[in-house]
Amino acid sequence: MLMRIGCNFFLFLSIVLLPWWFTVFFALVFLFIFEAPEIFIWGFFMDTLYGVPLEIFFNIPFVFTLLFLSLFIITKHLKKYLVFYQITY
Repeated sequence: MLMRIGCNFFLFLSIVLLPWWFTVFFALVFLFIFEAPEIFIWGFFMDTLYGVPLEIFFNIPFVFTLLFLSLFIITKHLKKYLVFYQITY
């Protein structure tokens, strides 16, 4: 439990201080270690801080929320099929 709280705190710091690509990478690692539905809250937090509707994303202002939702679904299904995935926290 303490490791999960620490990872959430580090994810918060990476959202505030680091570039977006580092935050997405850390969120992906976080999702592989834990089954973390709180990642949607962090995606919404990123979108409220930095999100602007871009034409390349069809003017959707919640790009990171949708990205983290898709990463959550993909990692949830992918963990079932990985042979080396034996991490239990």
